[in-house]
Amino acid sequence: LGLENIVTLAGHVTDPIPFLSCADLFVLCSRFEGMSNAMLEALYCGVPVLATNNRENSADEFIIDGKNGFLVPACTVEQITQGLLRALDKFWVLDKSWICRDAKDRFSLARYEEGYIDVFERLCFPLIH
Repeated sequence: LGLENIVTLAGHVTDPIPFLSCADLFVLCSRFEGMSNAMLEALYCGVPVLATNNRENSADEFIIDGKNGFLVPACTVEQITQGLLRALDKFWVLDKSWICRDAKDRFSLARYEEGYIDVFERLCFPLIH
């Protein structure tokens, strides 16, 4: 396609954080995605995410549209293009340090631990009493 001077395919990278830290936007355009570790790593680096949001994935649980990224309804060329254009127009107003702090708060091990304890208590304590 004549992209050799523009696109580099790095192959396997042991530590993606230096790449993510330099990124302006992380694009996760998948049709089926659960909790994406790559998306969380981008958010932890303060990088806004453009993600597809449909019933086959859960991007809206992680992306606050216009605050830490952008959501598009489907993984189509048209929708991704519209999302990229919106991101180009708006991503410079996003606060990368806030994105990083928010991700570390909302997706911390301690927060998930609290959630698991709550579930176990609701499941187990009614049986004990």
